[in-house]
Amino acid sequence: MRAFNISSLNHTFGSFKMNGDNKEALATMKALSDGELKKQFVLLYGTTGCGKTHLIEATIINWAKRNIRSYYMTFSEMTRKLKTALRQGGEYYDEQFKSLRDRKILIVDDFGMGTTESKFEISDLEDIIDLRYRKRYYPDCDLVTILATNKDIKELPDRVVSRFYDPEFGVVLYMGDKDYRRRVIK
Repeated sequence: MRAFNISSLNHTFGSFKMNGDNKEALATMKALSDGELKKQFVLLYGTTGCGKTHLIEATIINWAKRNIRSYYMTFSEMTRKLKTALRQGGEYYDEQFKSLRDRKILIVDDFGMGTTESKFEISDLEDIIDLRYRKRYYPDCDLVTILATNKDIKELPDRVVSRFYDPEFGVVLYMGDKDYRRRVIK
């Protein structure tokens, strides 16, 4: 689990609780992880507890079974990493930024949680996504970017959302407004 930065190996597609709001997201993420869907940008959004992280972790597990490595972190982990690198010096910051920009599969979860969303933080996210988007036509470019947020889609930076809405390369998936964690267990 540590190698993948996930919380549970039980977060599989089979254990995911489907409802009317998340059915499309489940099918899309499964198809993406099986290699049946060739999208490079996936945006998952919905309320806290609706299953975004579960689907992301199921995707990571499925990719691992196919020997495909992904790089998964929360938005607050990403911003802390970049801020720490900035304090250590410009060259180190540039190396860390490039490592995020150039990852084959970059997954950023929980945008809108755990940070102040400063201009610096938003700017870095926008730049990373934009630079990955600009590479979409490069020969043999197979960069995949997944972003998950509990924010309303209207609250996200336009420059970010626009890249995910490109129908040739991206998909935007609404996961719903039901917090699965608040369910009654019988």
